This record gives sequence, C-alpha cells and structure tokens, in this order.
Amino acid sequence: MAFLNPLLLGFAALGSIPVIIHLLNRSRFRVVVWAAMEFLLRAIKQNQRRIQLRDIILMIIRCAAITALALSLARPTVNAEGLGFLGGRSGFAALILLDNSMSMACSDGKETRFDAARRIAREIVGRFDRGTWVGVILFSDDASMPLGDPSQNLDFVKQEMDKLKQSDGITNLEAAMFLAREVFERKREFVAARKELYLISDFQASAWKEPGGKLAETMRALDEMAALRFVNVGDGRRDNLAVRDLRTTDDFVTPDAPTAIVAEIRNYGDADAVAVPVDLIVRGKPAARLTVDVPAGGTAAACFEHKFARADGVFEIAAKIDDHRLPNDDVRHLAAEMFSDIRVLVADGKPGDDEPRTEGFYLSRSLNLADPETEARVGPASAEVVPHYRMGDRNLSNYRVIILADVPEPSNPAMLERFVRAGGGLVLFPGDQAGNDLYNRKMLEGNVKLLPARIGAASGDEEKRESYVGLAASGLEHPVMRFFDSPENRPLLAEVKFFKRYDLEPVSEEGVSVVARFQDGKPFIVERRLGSGFVWLAAAPASARWSNFPAQCAFPIVINRAVQYMAQGFLPPRNVRVGERLAGFVPLEDQAVPLILTEPAPRGGRRQIEAIPTADRRAMFEVPETPFAGFYRVRQDKLKGAEFSFAVNPRCEKESDLAAIGAEYIRSNMPGLEFSWMDRNGDVRALVEGGRGGTEIWWIPMFAVFLLLAVESALAAHWAPRT
Repeated sequence: MAFLNPLLLGFAALGSIPVIIHLLNRSRFRVVVWAAMEFLLRAIKQNQRRIQLRDIILMIIRCAAITALALSLARPTVNAEGLGFLGGRSGFAALILLDNSMSMACSDGKETRFDAARRIAREIVGRFDRGTWVGVILFSDDASMPLGDPSQNLDFVKQEMDKLKQSDGITNLEAAMFLAREVFERKREFVAARKELYLISDFQASAWKEPGGKLAETMRALDEMAALRFVNVGDGRRDNLAVRDLRTTDDFVTPDAPTAIVAEIRNYGDADAVAVPVDLIVRGKPAARLTVDVPAGGTAAACFEHKFARADGVFEIAAKIDDHRLPNDDVRHLAAEMFSDIRVLVADGKPGDDEPRTEGFYLSRSLNLADPETEARVGPASAEVVPHYRMGDRNLSNYRVIILADVPEPSNPAMLERFVRAGGGLVLFPGDQAGNDLYNRKMLEGNVKLLPARIGAASGDEEKRESYVGLAASGLEHPVMRFFDSPENRPLLAEVKFFKRYDLEPVSEEGVSVVARFQDGKPFIVERRLGSGFVWLAAAPASARWSNFPAQCAFPIVINRAVQYMAQGFLPPRNVRVGERLAGFVPLEDQAVPLILTEPAPRGGRRQIEAIPTADRRAMFEVPETPFAGFYRVRQDKLKGAEFSFAVNPRCEKESDLAAIGAEYIRSNMPGLEFSWMDRNGDVRALVEGGRGGTEIWWIPMFAVFLLLAVESALAAHWAPRT
C-alpha cells in the first residue's frame, strides 16, 4: 500500500485525543469522605464494571473514527492485481514535453524522429485513465503550450498531436524545463495531483553539453515534484552532411559582373564523403553544379561564379546537396540585394572653376563608368552633376545618394535630414570653400544634427608635396573598406597621399563610427546612421588639390562601394537565423495597404501583417517569429507594390551534429536525479504504469468514518442515563 498524501498521515495522532480527555477527566476527581454517600456507592459498585466497559467502547470508536479520517485524507492506494473493483485509479496529471527542434527531422527511412515522438506521445496518452489531466509543451528555440491549458479530454489531446509542426530551431531544453516547473507550480489541475513528466527527444548532445547551472537546478526541482520519464527517439547514428554557410565573397553584388559565391559543406560523420554534388540555385532555377570531397569531421568549399542580370531587387540564392539524412540542413539560403540603377546627385561647389579636373569631374568619371569598347554602362551607379545653387531645382526623392562637393554653404539642412532619415545617403567632401564653422553651426550645433564629426582646422600644405600622410591599411572592417583587406588589394591604398586635410572630431553619439583612418590614426571618413540612412564626412575634398586620392585606382572603388552601401540603407538585415525577427519599411502613405507574408513551403502558410508608423515618416512591419528555414516573402497587396524577400537559415553548428547522449551521461552529470528511460522501440505500457500508485481506496476509510460515527452516536444515545 502507498499513500498519495503521506504527510496527512500525521493527523492519525489526533486519534489519541479521546484517551487524553479520558485521563484528564479522571485526574479531576477528588476523594471526599461523606457518610451519606455510602449508600450510593454501594449501588454504583454493582454497575461499575458495566459502565467502564461502555466508556472504553465509545472511546475506542471515537479514536478509530479520527484515525480513519486521517487515512482517507492521505489517499491510500494498492497495487495488487484484481483489486480494481475497490476504487478508481489514483489521480494523475501529466506533462508531455515534445522536442520539435531541427534535428528531430532526421529520418531513418521509415519515419522522422518527430513523427516517432508524436506516435509515442499518442500511445502514452492512450495509456492514461479517464480523468487524467494532460498538458503538452512543444519546445525548440522557445517553449510553448500549443494546445492551451491542460485538458482531461484525452481524445482531443491525441488528435491535436498530429497537428503539431516540426520547426528548424535549436533545442532549448532549459526553456522547456522552466515552463514545466511553472505549470506544475501554478496550474490548479496539477497542484493536488500526482505529477508525471514525459520528455520525448533525440537527446542531442549539443543541448546537454552544459548540464550544470540553471538546467540542473530546474531538473532537480522537477524531480521533487514529479516522476520523470525520458523517451529517446534517436537512432544512434550521427552521419550527416550540411550546407553550413553560403555567402558572396564581396559585400555588394554588381550587375553584369562575375560574382563569386561560396557554399561551405560540413561533414559531421565519421566517414569521408566523396564526390558530393552541390547545386547553385538562383531565383528558383538551377544555375550551376560542382562536386566536392568532404573529409570526416571536416569542411569543403564549393566556389561558384555567377553573373547576375541587371535588375533591381533581391536575388534569392540557394545551395543544395542531396544527403536526405537531415533534409532541413541540406539547403542554405541567401538574399542578395542588388541595385542596377543607383541615381546620385552631385552638387559641385566650383562648377565654373578654371581647373579642368574639379571635384564634379572626378566624381562623375568614377560613378558613370562605361565599357571603353562598347560604351555600355558598367556598374550600378549613374551620377548627375549640377552646380550647388541649382540643387534646389531637383526632386531629391528621385535620388538615392547626394554628394556635396566643396559646397560653400549647406542649403536647407532640414530637407537633407529628412532625405537621410528616409533611407538616403549623404556624402560631404569639404574643401577650400566649405567653411568648417558654418557647417558645424548649421549641421551639428543647431536643430539639425547631420554631421558625424566636428570639422576642425585644416592642417598641412597642398603646395608642399613632399610632406604627406597616407591611409591606414589595417582595421579595414567596414563593408566599403573591406575590399582592401587582402594582400592583392592592399597596395592600392599605399599609393594614396594627402597633403592637406581637416581634423575631424567624431561626436559621442550612437550610430557614429570611423570608416577609414589616416596612418597617424586620425579619422579620414566618419559615418553617422540617421534613421534609415547614412551621412559620410570626409576629411579632404574629392579633387587633386589636397591629395592624389581622386586620381588613384582606389578612389572609384571607394566611391562606387560607398554608393552601393548607402543605397541599401540602414535597414534590418535580410539574412537571419531561425528564431530571429524580420522587419522592413514601407512609405507612410502605403500604411493602409495590406501586407501579405508568405512563409517557406511546405510547412509555412500565408497571412496578413500590419505596418506601424515611425517617427521618420515611414511605416514598419515586423515578423517576430521565424520557425522555418527558407525564404520569407512580404508583398504589398497592390499593383507594383513593395516586395521584400528574407533568407532564414538554421543554426547548423547546434543542430546538424547528431551525436547524442544516453541515460548514463545524465546520471553522471546530474547525480541523484531519479528518472525512467525508454528507447524508441521500448514498452510504453511499462513506462506509463511502472511506479504508479495503483488503485486508490480512500473511500473505504472514509466510509468507516461515517459508520463509526453512526455507531458511536447510537450507542451513546442508548447508554445515556434515563431521567
């Protein structure tokens, strides 16, 4: 026999209260000698034994009633076979923790691990008695209860199991255990019941690498609350290939020019993989195929070269292998944004200068690139050079980047600020005419704060060409300057010489950073993120008066890369990992136009999302959850509406390694933890019924309580003295 509430057995001690009262009453009597009482005592002595026997019987009945009540509250159960007719099963409440991380998509050729987990979960629920409370926790990146609150409708729970979806997230075991603890402590259905926890997972080693800390603490707390039962649906194999990375070698994709694309393949198994075919897919169509040999436990790179057609928008690129062990990591996605027509407005501060090669000349030649033989346009940028005083005649919304080249006075800084905040790029090349004090007052110290740095005094002498300073060839981490961070391209910077420059003092504000430095460490280009756009401030003009930079090969490279960089704007990333959010912007006037989100097939669906106005006169949409890998597409429900494409990839470093742990690993790393263990093809009946409390017989002592009280009342009334 066992008791579901053993602590209440202590109340059985209350059965001694009638005995104590009896003894206390005896101690109250005092012997008094009184002659007249002799006659009464003689009469009483004749019935004394009979009266004492009656009192003892009543006292025993009362003690038995109190003891039976305590036994009933302790809820006794028996495990003997054939005694089910005595009562119902003891009250149970069970939590089923179902792992739906990416590794659970691994297949043995018959079913995936997740399918096996759902099958076993249904069998477990089918073994529960009617009236059992059942809750389901689904966990990968995070833990949730997809079926809502615990239910006693076991048929409903089994039916809903088939609707649970596999995700591409990582195994967050700690979040699952923390939620289970909260459910056990706070859900009323679990408070008074006998609790059971079923963890169904493939017990991937990466999720158990650090079993100490909060996870161990939570597991031990659950061990005190519930019976822990672990079900391993893994198959013991760890061989697996994965496309771990996909990238372009350059940060910017240029139309009509070869682009290098690298796919990295990782072998997580113990055997070499020979002649693995890797397919490159561009916008859903096969573009190329390569084969690579991947050593056991190592990586190999498939290097493709692809020329993208001239078109604005995001190119959806994918690299795919045919491994079939874990399909969700056999493909990697990349959203590469390309602009084929970046319109640039150059405001020339010296349009009538006698010098033949002004700043407008160098900027125009660097941005309006053409093939010398065919005169066809090369590169994504096209520049329009206008005198600075005609800049107000242009509609700035038609341009993505504005360059102020030695403009004497910044006109309408508020308009420029709106342009930048809306996602435009602004480049400032101050020179002889650009008064630093005037720029600082109008674009830094006033209401409009555009400058990323305070423009200080000019140092050096453009006439003394023997004294100069070059550009630093280290710390080239900015996407624009990263091109020069290689042995073959670094010499291009070595030829640049500055004879005169402004001292720039970057402001201490968020979003301000140094793009490039001089060899003495002083800033050459300082960047400021403002809204969704960028402001660049250079320490020298884009002419050959203060430096030889505009005449060097590095100048058109920096200018074109800067224009491409600014055209993208400071926007949320297009390439994220599973579980991370997606975001984008649409014009404020299009806020009311519905946005349709399409998730990756076949598991995803379509739904409508909303855009919320922001402070910079745009509307922002957000997708907070990305459970599946693939391309997510957001499109405005109107003709020629905005369209966005995002690439979401799994964390292969966590989920593609199929190495698993066993029961002994848990016992050695969490000593004292009590749990049952079952493999994929184990006996579900034995798992569920093993260690259970059996048949509950609380009603028998409770019936005895009422029976004893009834007998006590009848005897007390019958034996009471008659008047």
